Amino acid sequence: MFKFRTILCVLIALRWSQDFTSAQDYCRETGCKVGTHTMCRFKSRAPASSCGKILVASLSDGDRRALVDVHNKYRRLIASGKETRGHPGPQPPATNMRNITWDKELEQVAQRWANQCNFGHDTCRIVDRFRVGQNVAIQATRGTTATSLLSRLVDLWYNEVKLFNNTHVSKYRFEPDVGHYTQMIWADTHLIGCGAIRYIASNGWNNTYLVCNYGPAGNIIGRPIYNTRN
Repeated sequence: MFKFRTILCVLIALRWSQDFTSAQDYCRETGCKVGTHTMCRFKSRAPASSCGKILVASLSDGDRRALVDVHNKYRRLIASGKETRGHPGPQPPATNMRNITWDKELEQVAQRWANQCNFGHDTCRIVDRFRVGQNVAIQATRGTTATSLLSRLVDLWYNEVKLFNNTHVSKYRFEPDVGHYTQMIWADTHLIGCGAIRYIASNGWNNTYLVCNYGPAGNIIGRPIYNTRN
C-alpha cells in the first residue's frame, strides 16, 4: 500500500492531434507581461536540473484518455443532478455542460511547466484562442506510480464539491477551498491539456506532479459556473 502525501493548489482561472505546431510567439503574447509566458521563460523541453532523478516526464495515450474520461465522468454527474454532496447540497443539474476534449497546445504548455518541478501556478499560460485556467497537484509516494494515480489526483480536485455551496452556481465567487472543483465543472470549458512528471525528490520520495490547463478558462468572478434547469 502506498504511503502518500498530497498537496493541491488552485488559480482562478479527446480532440487529438498527433503533432502540434503553434504560430504563436509566446514571448510577445499580448495577454502576458513580456517574457513571463511559460513557453518563453522555459525554452528547453527537457526537465529542469533541479528536478533530480526523472522517472517519467510525459503522458502516455492511456494517461490522456484517463484524464479526459475522469473529467467527463464528473461533468456528466453534475449535469444529471445526481451529485448529492455540498455545503449545502445537492448540486443542481446543468443544462449547458460541454464534453471535455484533449488539446495538444494546452498539453505542451502544461508539460513545460510541470518539467520545472516547481509546485504552484505558472505566471502566464494564455494561448491565442483564449485565456487558460489551471489546476495543479503533487503527490509523494513510497512505491511505483501509475495512470490510476493521476486519476486519483483529479478525484481529489472534484471532491471539493463537499465544501461547495449550491447557491453559488449562478454567480461564481472566489473560494480557495473549492476552486479545483469549479474549474473542473465550468460548463464553457471544453478543452483540456495536462502535463505530468514523476521524479525522485531529495528526501527519497517519488513525486508525481500533475498540471492540467483548461480552455477557455473558468472561475470568472460573477459569471455562472453552469446554467441550471428552471
